[in-house]
Amino acid sequence: MKQTEEKYQALFNSIDEGFHISELIYDEAGNVMDWRFLEVNAAFERQTGLYDIVGKLGSEVAPDSESYWLEAYDRVIKTGEPLRVENYNGATGRWYSAYASPAGDADQRQFLVVFADITERKKAEEVLLQHKERADFALNLSDALRDLSDAGAIRAFVAQFSLNYFGADRCFFCELTATGALIRQDACRDGLHSVAGVYALNGYSRLQAIIDEGLPFIVHDVNSDDRVDESLRQLCAGADIGSLLHIPVFKAGGVAGMLCVIQSQPRRWTAHEIVLAREAAERSWAALERNSVAARLRVSEEKYRNLFNSIDTGFCIIEVLFDKTDHPYDYRFLEANAAFERHTGLRDVIGKTIREFAPAHEAHWFEIYGRIARTGIPERFENVAAAIGFYYEVYAFRVDAAAENQVCVMFHDITERRRRESDNAFLEEIDQELARLTLPGDIIKMVGERLGAYMQVDLCVFGDIDESCATVSVLMAWSKSPLPGLMEQHTYTLEAYATTEFIQACKLGEAVAIRDTATDGKVPAGAWERLRTGAWLTIPFHHDKRWAGFISVSEAAPRDWRSDETELVRAIADRVFPRIERARAEEALRQANRHKDAFLAMLAHELRNPMAAIYNGLQLLAPVQQEGEAAAGPADHAIWEMLGRQTQHLMRMVDDLLDVNRISHGKITLRKEPTDLTELVAQAVSSVKEAFQHEGRALEVGLPAAALWLDGDAARLIQVVTNLLTNGLRYTGAGGCVWLTLQQRVNGAGKSEAVLQVQDNGIGLAEDQLLSIFDMFAQADNALARPNSGLGLGLTLVKQLVLLHGGQVEAQSAGPGKGSTFLVILPITEKVDALHRQPEATGSSGKATASILIIDDNADAAHTLRMLLERRGYGAHTCNSGARGIDAFRRMRPDVILLDISMPDLDGFATCKILREQPGGKDVTIFALTGYGQQGDREQAREAGFDELLVKPVELAILYKLLAER
Repeated sequence: MKQTEEKYQALFNSIDEGFHISELIYDEAGNVMDWRFLEVNAAFERQTGLYDIVGKLGSEVAPDSESYWLEAYDRVIKTGEPLRVENYNGATGRWYSAYASPAGDADQRQFLVVFADITERKKAEEVLLQHKERADFALNLSDALRDLSDAGAIRAFVAQFSLNYFGADRCFFCELTATGALIRQDACRDGLHSVAGVYALNGYSRLQAIIDEGLPFIVHDVNSDDRVDESLRQLCAGADIGSLLHIPVFKAGGVAGMLCVIQSQPRRWTAHEIVLAREAAERSWAALERNSVAARLRVSEEKYRNLFNSIDTGFCIIEVLFDKTDHPYDYRFLEANAAFERHTGLRDVIGKTIREFAPAHEAHWFEIYGRIARTGIPERFENVAAAIGFYYEVYAFRVDAAAENQVCVMFHDITERRRRESDNAFLEEIDQELARLTLPGDIIKMVGERLGAYMQVDLCVFGDIDESCATVSVLMAWSKSPLPGLMEQHTYTLEAYATTEFIQACKLGEAVAIRDTATDGKVPAGAWERLRTGAWLTIPFHHDKRWAGFISVSEAAPRDWRSDETELVRAIADRVFPRIERARAEEALRQANRHKDAFLAMLAHELRNPMAAIYNGLQLLAPVQQEGEAAAGPADHAIWEMLGRQTQHLMRMVDDLLDVNRISHGKITLRKEPTDLTELVAQAVSSVKEAFQHEGRALEVGLPAAALWLDGDAARLIQVVTNLLTNGLRYTGAGGCVWLTLQQRVNGAGKSEAVLQVQDNGIGLAEDQLLSIFDMFAQADNALARPNSGLGLGLTLVKQLVLLHGGQVEAQSAGPGKGSTFLVILPITEKVDALHRQPEATGSSGKATASILIIDDNADAAHTLRMLLERRGYGAHTCNSGARGIDAFRRMRPDVILLDISMPDLDGFATCKILREQPGGKDVTIFALTGYGQQGDREQAREAGFDELLVKPVELAILYKLLAER
């Protein structure tokens, strides 16, 4: 027996579970009062932390044990049934799982207990339970908040929810503002008044400091917590606050408010309650923030939607569509503002693709938007959408992630701007072309072709209107395809193609735009069918206050003419018609100049032919002492000199007339070479001395002793000096004087120049004549009685020839009757590399033996020239036509032929060519005789085979020289 007892004793002491045998103690009424420990094992002490308890009462060693333990042991004794219990023991601060059963006889009231410390398990279960409770709490709170969109409803719900869950007396959100604490609404148990309102915090420094810390403020008893100062305690007393739980919420890094849970009596807030309160605060504040953000977003969205619908910028969000190869091929409209329709003309686009509206929409739009959708890189660009008839300035950017392929597009319709830019560039090109062209036909052709192609019309027509507005003359018609009916006749009856309304509008200068010729009342029925014209735009042109012309463009099909197209055609008309009028005037002027040149050339020719005969006759009558003849008397000599002077005068007038004409056309070429101006002036003076002596005028000359060298044309410079002296002679009265001086000076630039001054004491010049005196045909005195006044070309030639030499000329006068002074300033050179030109030989004065054939239709000129040549010793023969001259050449085989160019039937050029083709014709010397003598005549003469061209009347010295040198 003892061994068995020891065995069980060892077993009880070795197990991990606690074990004790105890007996219950009852009072006289049979109520259980306590228990006494009779036996415990070693694990008991480990499981309970109680030592030396055998024989002691439970109330003695564990006074704080809960009553439910004693009640459970009593039940086991009274029922005789074992009982398993899990509960908390406050005396040990542990949770136990105990198995209690009766021990021994019933009257002994003993029981045994096997128990285990399950505190850790219960804590874990508590944590799990709290987590579940917190999750349920959060889920219920979130579910409720999800359906709330109003901030007031959210605050009201959270306050009531927290009030109910925590069993509190009051709950609310307190928002912190610049002025204090704001309680918009609260939830409280019945019998408590609301504390909603605004509270200043400047009197509660301790509370303000606690709030600023941003930590939860938990007060179990406001009357005993040291953190509650007197001012805050009084506030709590006034608001029935015995304990409080304040959980802060944050915004932008600072405390924005608090969730406040209030109990009227002191209360110990558990850590779990604090966690749940924090959860409620954070979730409800997040809901309030989301609501605030959503509200702001709604306001912002509404504001921006109103903005986008009110602005003139087109706006849309599109979804770019890609094919299987990831190539963009279309896009779908998701959103669009009101301006979208105005800028595109497209309506009801949401959910539809652009190709549904414009199947031919350009591929570049898909490529650009596809690139933006894929890369996310915004792009700003300008491009044309020809399929819908617009040009856009676009800014596009991706909206969401690349997977959405959504692109936001903001755009402006810049069609008008691009059209203006294009039109302006086109007009600039037209202006450049107009500046280049001079002929009316070329101008009209260029503009018609360019305008027709630019506007993409089928026909462009320019026309003139007669003064009665009855007929129209088509100047040019450009068309894409031939319209033979339009040009079969160039003049049309206006009424056949236009009504009175049409004509009246054009008379008023108004543009006439006809969209459809088949239906427009301004077009006669069927008038345009043969021209295959469906639409017509006409811009009239007015000149001299009347409708003078028009420019029209047309289409084969009806067309809506835009206002910018009308303005473009009007701008073309404003440019072209004045240019055409000017070109016509210029062409008329050129034609008049051509007629004038031809007239002057013919006049020179017709004058020089009789002058040649007169000049030759005078040379024959020269009063020269011949062997065996008596010298002419003084009277004959005087008559011969008079005839010679007048003939020279006529020859100079013809030369001046032709020289001025050549200079004005830029046809004078100077033959410049180093020339001594002093010598040239002396030669000019010598040539006019006889004339001065004959007229009874004095000529005083002052020349430098040294030579003044310049680079010039000697003949033209002599002409300048001669013209100035002749001018002084003409306009100086009897007994007058002309002074000529030549000197060298250094100008302001340090360069040497020659100053030629010709001064007279003649009729003088008025101030307004000092410049005009150099104009063509200008004369100081137009009196009909003034003899030898000339044509008024001499001074014009002086000015032009001086300018060609790089010089200046100036007229000076103190006024009418006070004489005139003419200054010529010419640049001179310091060094002359060329030698003095040797005087040219004038030909041998001896007898000549060459045979000469003269061919000239002017018999007098030919006869007198023959006589002069025969006097010189030449054998000469005359013919009065080209054909007779060719026959004479074949018979005579002359050494030299003098051939007149202007002959009827066969002229000199043709005769020369035939002569050169005759046997021996290439060896004969042929000189051309002409009354024209212009540069073109010389070139043509050389091309025709002439050796030299001589201008009538032929200077005998030159002729004799050429004959001697042949």
